[in-house]
Amino acid sequence: MSAVAANDAAIVALGSGAGAQWSSTNGTEWATSSGFGAADSPQLAVARPTGFVAVGTSGGFPVAWASSNGRAWHRHVPPLDWKAQSGGVFGLAVGRGVIVAIGWSEAGVCTEGGSATNPCRSRSEAWWSSDGASWHLAEGLGMLPGGVEGLTATDEGFVASGFASVGRSAFRHSADGRRWSRVAGATLRGAVLDLTYFEGRYVATLNSRSGANTVIETSNLTAWTTITSTPFRDIAISLALVTSFVPVAGGVDAVVCSETACDILQSSDRHAWSVLSLDPLIRMLNLLGLTEFHGRLEVAANDSSGTGGVLSLESSAP
Repeated sequence: MSAVAANDAAIVALGSGAGAQWSSTNGTEWATSSGFGAADSPQLAVARPTGFVAVGTSGGFPVAWASSNGRAWHRHVPPLDWKAQSGGVFGLAVGRGVIVAIGWSEAGVCTEGGSATNPCRSRSEAWWSSDGASWHLAEGLGMLPGGVEGLTATDEGFVASGFASVGRSAFRHSADGRRWSRVAGATLRGAVLDLTYFEGRYVATLNSRSGANTVIETSNLTAWTTITSTPFRDIAISLALVTSFVPVAGGVDAVVCSETACDILQSSDRHAWSVLSLDPLIRMLNLLGLTEFHGRLEVAANDSSGTGGVLSLESSAP
């Protein structure tokens, strides 16, 4: 399993390979979705009132899929502005009637230290679409040395995070997903991961060069503060990673995993967080993301063998 998404009519669960995608209208009875091949690997999904959009890779290149009902999907290939040899997608968001995806493409030898005769060449990419089927290259994302790492929709458009230089993160903003510009004065030491916007503020995980993780927030992308509530103090100590922040009714949830266990944290104000009580066997699963469907939390999960499924959990109000 890699992603779950839901609208009022249905919930979808996506995994890699043919036959690893499902949909449900009640969260209990599931049917296999069509339109995916053996080489397809959807990684992220968003829901809209009119259907669903997913992005990922197929054959080593960025690909998008769209569906009106979650059952039948159609494959679409975003354009690249150069002759790349591979690529991927790191972020997906929807807002103001526009779907935006960000990722990267590369050519040359980009593994095992690269190659003197065929060096690695990479660039950041951004695409936008009004329907999930017709995709267009965006302008101005820029050549970020470490690529783009995160994307979120805001009240004023979209914000993407990535590296401005080795070990330092920067941000780019777009009002419409089509044209991007650098956010002046907004840089941080470390990698900004899992960037999410919620009720006028940004929440993110900051991974330092030493490997320590902290959870930070801001209203303007320049003045960040560390969230120091008990669960996140424990995260910094255990070097766990916040894998996703998800706005839900009445607050925001976070999936947090260490090397030994996963937890779901809930908050109504981003400051005070509580840990959702989970069965110890559930905490041993790899929880990858969650969504809210008909008042319950639906969580994508994999076990140690790679077998995936969706957990349906009661959500206690934060």
